[in-house]
Amino acid sequence: MLCIRLGDLTVGIENRFGYLPKICKDYLAPCDAMPLFTVRPTQAELDAERALCAPKRLPDAYLESVVAHRKIAEQLPMHGAMVFHGAVVVLDGRAYAFTARSGVGKTTHLLLWLKAFGERAYVLNGDKPILLWRDGRVYICGTPWKGKENLGEGGILPLSGIGFLHRSEQNAVKPLAPADALAPFLAQVYMPKNGAALLETMALCDKVLSSVPLLSMHCNMEPSAAIVAEHGFRELTEKEKPL
Repeated sequence: MLCIRLGDLTVGIENRFGYLPKICKDYLAPCDAMPLFTVRPTQAELDAERALCAPKRLPDAYLESVVAHRKIAEQLPMHGAMVFHGAVVVLDGRAYAFTARSGVGKTTHLLLWLKAFGERAYVLNGDKPILLWRDGRVYICGTPWKGKENLGEGGILPLSGIGFLHRSEQNAVKPLAPADALAPFLAQVYMPKNGAALLETMALCDKVLSSVPLLSMHCNMEPSAAIVAEHGFRELTEKEKPL
């Protein structure tokens, strides 16, 4: 059995194949750690997942990681956390998350920050980070599920902003009200099937949107897009500082 660390949470996975230990090697919990809960992907669940996928020949080892991730996502809300579909870059110790519809270019925008800011920036997660509510503040952490580019690492940081990304020929950003961010944000959050976990997820969404600076980002594919976005986040942060 694997024990992995996701932010401040320890989770167990009863795996049968070698793919999960490979992708989770940088997230392993100490040997004596006790998991909050343990997930157990079954062969029936793997077969059901394969039926939904294309191509149908995906190996069981990979499907086990998909099912394990979903089963973890189902239980996280009961521990003040949820899976978020987005990409996270850290600049000078501040974590910024970007989300958008598939194909808009989250990963491309992420890489623009690395190009624009060099060693000052790194990727925390490229696809499926976890949002956590702790002591009245929103945090974000890396997970082994990093997307096809495999960008990311472990760690947990306060979330300094969420950017809702749109493609545009010209770079422009503006603050986004929580009410306007609600629908696109909910579209990128894992919604559990369990009723109690779903209620916890909705409560956590409200806390995130009311606590974190939100930015509407219309960006092109030039490094200047990252500079404009960072300036927009910085302005929002400055406005929120007490006088």
